[in-house]
Amino acid sequence: MAVASPNWQVYDLCNYDMQPSRSNSAERGNLRSLGAPRRSWLDAWQKEGMRRTVYAVVLCHFEEQPCLLLSDSLEASQSGVQPAWCRYRLLGGKVAPGESDIDCLNRKLRRCILRVDEKQSKCEWMVGEKLFTFWRPEFDEFVYPYLPSYVQRPKECISVYQVVLPHKCVLRSRPGCEIRSIPLTTIYKEGVSEFGKVISAIPQ
Repeated sequence: MAVASPNWQVYDLCNYDMQPSRSNSAERGNLRSLGAPRRSWLDAWQKEGMRRTVYAVVLCHFEEQPCLLLSDSLEASQSGVQPAWCRYRLLGGKVAPGESDIDCLNRKLRRCILRVDEKQSKCEWMVGEKLFTFWRPEFDEFVYPYLPSYVQRPKECISVYQVVLPHKCVLRSRPGCEIRSIPLTTIYKEGVSEFGKVISAIPQ
């Protein structure tokens, strides 16, 4: 997809048709233990090195308020076991070995940004500039907006990019999730305890 211009166009929420996933399977790995990494992550880190993750900041507006589109885990919201911020995620995911950030982000977005109908000739979003980066030094929940100097082998690099949606499209959620629009004022007010460090950094 194209690279976004500095002018960040934001459209009304009513332009977008929110649809659930067609898969009945629950999202795997969304509620991993915060005390220790999944064995698969540890094995992958030992073989491939640092995990790279890319996320999209996708905005719309509702009643003249800017809102952020987030994936809301239904399992996390109902369990009451994990911290509140475990339930929300930005759109995106893990970068495959040898894949660029932009290619990965476009691959992930193709699964959830779809044409309204066959009459719509194309459905193009635009990936813009990188907004910020967070680092995970260890296999735990702590991430930082910088890489501490003492960390030689970080476990994860999280890159967050601007993404501009088309004027109209279908937004399809991941299995076990729904896409929600959260006002930036709510994210700013509730902060890290509700949304985690990465998402709560967006309104800053």
